[in-house]
Amino acid sequence: MRSPNKYFIALVLALYLIIQLCPSRVGSQPADNLTVFNDLMSTIAQKIFERLPLDAKSSILIRSPISADLGGRWLVEHGLVKNLYQHGVSNIYLEKSDSTVCWILDYQILGLNVSYARSEQKNSIERAFGLKLAVRALDGRSGRLFWLDEFQEEFHDKVPIQDVAKLENQGFAFTHGQLPRARMVKSYIEPVVVMMSTAAVIYLFFRLRSK
Repeated sequence: MRSPNKYFIALVLALYLIIQLCPSRVGSQPADNLTVFNDLMSTIAQKIFERLPLDAKSSILIRSPISADLGGRWLVEHGLVKNLYQHGVSNIYLEKSDSTVCWILDYQILGLNVSYARSEQKNSIERAFGLKLAVRALDGRSGRLFWLDEFQEEFHDKVPIQDVAKLENQGFAFTHGQLPRARMVKSYIEPVVVMMSTAAVIYLFFRLRSK
């Protein structure tokens, strides 16, 4: 009768391989890409309106002189309007108004992107977000330039590589990035290895029981 030692060793090695290839699920679920961009825009909006003397009676026109991607435009204007409401300002215009407004806020999107890079951590990938705006504030009555500046926010983290597709948002092109090629190939190979290892474990289990 053959010694089962070699089967036991093979079983242990197969189980170890599966554990190493399967990513850990410990910890909170990472925020999706759109949520991260909304957080970045919220921070920028807060910095912008800290520099304007606003009160509940203020009125403001928000506009982008240069045509922007609709998705990016929605992101910026949503963040600005949300922050204005938090300041108690409700007289907000997104289209040209016949009435005179206290302030005109012009913005241009200079950067809006997410990129992926290889991570030293197994089965993970690094996300890098960037949002940059050029903004100028004008006196709505005289058209006098009050100030102009650029605002930029960034965010970096690591996420499981197999979650990337779920974290991107189908309706917004700017939430999509290009995965490193080596990682893309690996992401297809690893599930196959896991399946083969699982099949080996099952085979060895029944093989030992039949001895």
